Amino acid sequence: MDDEQPPVRRLKLKAKDVVPTDKVARAGDGSAISVQLMHRLNKLAEDKAAGREPEGDAPHPGSPPRLTAIPFRPRRGVPELGPPADVTPAEEAPADESITVQDMLRVAAQQSEPELIAMPKAQRSRRYKDFGIVLAGAGGATAVLLAFFRHEPEMLALGFFGIAFTTMVLGWIIFGAMDKY
Repeated sequence: MDDEQPPVRRLKLKAKDVVPTDKVARAGDGSAISVQLMHRLNKLAEDKAAGREPEGDAPHPGSPPRLTAIPFRPRRGVPELGPPADVTPAEEAPADESITVQDMLRVAAQQSEPELIAMPKAQRSRRYKDFGIVLAGAGGATAVLLAFFRHEPEMLALGFFGIAFTTMVLGWIIFGAMDKY
């Protein structure tokens, strides 16, 4: 039997299907935001505030009706032909609808404000509880040492030194060497 090659698997990436969510702004339909459009809308707003008729701004025949929405303001979808029947004059937009740099900066600042996130309450470190356990162990070891070696001063001195040394080393490890836990 000859050495057979095992079947080779070829992996391919799945093709991306892009689904557009917004309609594309076409040149001349008035939906693309540009500096010229902003100047034109400002001019229309000034003319409207002064009570003048717009200069040469009639829509072309066959073109869709333009909306009076202004960038950086809530869009209302009100056609230029007049307000809908259910809108009263008090609900209409203010007369001065010109776009200013301050409005654009204010909107940008509102959109870029960081969200406030509630941080959890800071927990008290468990170091003190653990060091209390070490001290309780040292006290217990001292009691056992005194119970068994009460009459031998050399053993008592050696035991006290061992207990004190161990307690200091563990205290240094808990408070000095380790991070807060």
